[in-house]
Amino acid sequence: MFLSFLVEVSSLLAQVAPSQGAAQAGQQPNILTVIFIVLYSLALRYWPFVLAGLILFLALHIYVAICLAIMAKKTGTKGRIMAWIPLLNIYLMCKVAGKSGVWVLLLFIPVVNLILFIVLWVEIAKRLGRSGAWGVLTIVPVLGLFVPAILAGSKVADKQKVSSAVSAPIPSAGGGEAIPLSQVRKGKISGKIEKSFCTECGTGLEPGEEFCTQCGNKV
Repeated sequence: MFLSFLVEVSSLLAQVAPSQGAAQAGQQPNILTVIFIVLYSLALRYWPFVLAGLILFLALHIYVAICLAIMAKKTGTKGRIMAWIPLLNIYLMCKVAGKSGVWVLLLFIPVVNLILFIVLWVEIAKRLGRSGAWGVLTIVPVLGLFVPAILAGSKVADKQKVSSAVSAPIPSAGGGEAIPLSQVRKGKISGKIEKSFCTECGTGLEPGEEFCTQCGNKV
């Protein structure tokens, strides 16, 4: 099949090639015109394959754009609209991975781009709380197509936000210095503040109180 395809391309090139008289007259063929005629002729003859290829490319672009936009949102990266624009989506991918925009230019260097492509996905996986091995899987045929969806569906980023909020210092009941949760869990704060605190929410407790007035936890 491939051999017949090459024979057909050769016959098309022979048809658009200039005649011997035209060549002697100094008329040189326009290479762009030749390429256009050959591609147009092949597209007309193999239009079902061309149409299927275009549909597959469009579906893949939409799929990757959606996943990239979700990952940008979860990592707090601005410019999610760039996920839908060619070339700019590569820039957004670098930003999601926490890399400089200079990486976009490096991705056009043969061989180097393959290595950097893996590095970017490894960093994206780590930023979403996944193992870097997920980034390496992107180069595995077929399996690599599912990696963007798996990373985009990660809920680790949301858990990290909750974790950071919980670990934030808790204001003292008297309006004084904020109290770290690690100290609150000990039950009492040593130093300047001589007072008991709830081990669950950190609310200040009055002497003799057995239950927290905020969360109802038993002291």
